[in-house]
Amino acid sequence: MTDIAISCETGRIHGDLNSNNILVAPSDTEIALIDFALMREDLPVLTDIAKLEVDLVFSVLDNSSAEVVDPDSVANWRVISLIF
Repeated sequence: MTDIAISCETGRIHGDLNSNNILVAPSDTEIALIDFALMREDLPVLTDIAKLEVDLVFSVLDNSSAEVVDPDSVANWRVISLIF
């Protein structure tokens, strides 16, 4: 196997960004992040966004309906695009 080098921005990340670690005030005007135990300063900066997106698709959307979430469903990805 050949190693492939990929250039990307690295920096400080939360490390475990998921829907359980985002607190939103009832007024929707304040948002807080919690649980920084896995915070790192040397990982790709998009790591948190990728982990959050996966959590939203497979946990949040799955829990909001009785249906199994199909990762290939275009409709699921459209919902995620509205969030970001």
